[in-house]
Amino acid sequence: MKLYLSFLIKVLDTLELDFPEELNNPVLLARKFLNDEASESDYEKGAELCWAYIDDRDAIRNFSDRDILLARIGTSVLSANKDLDQAGKKLAWFFEVLDFLKVNIDAPLEMMRNHFDFED
Repeated sequence: MKLYLSFLIKVLDTLELDFPEELNNPVLLARKFLNDEASESDYEKGAELCWAYIDDRDAIRNFSDRDILLARIGTSVLSANKDLDQAGKKLAWFFEVLDFLKVNIDAPLEMMRNHFDFED
């Protein structure tokens, strides 16, 4: 989980995304959780806040509004401790949301190759 979460944070740090104020900077909370400076409960509450942001706007199927997409990124970075057996699918979703945000994913893909130990 730490390897996966540290990768998400590393990518998001390079993008310098401005999250909606209501989300309380999910990347900062994830970093604190990774460094044992925030509890698992606080981390999970952050994910709930991101989901509520999406739900409150009836935006579960909205993949064009930038703030909703940023909330989706928030859910990704704040749920890295859940469903670890689905990490590959979660990582693919993370890249898909970056693509919806019009992020050039070449650099994040290169970062992924360098961050994870892929066997030939």
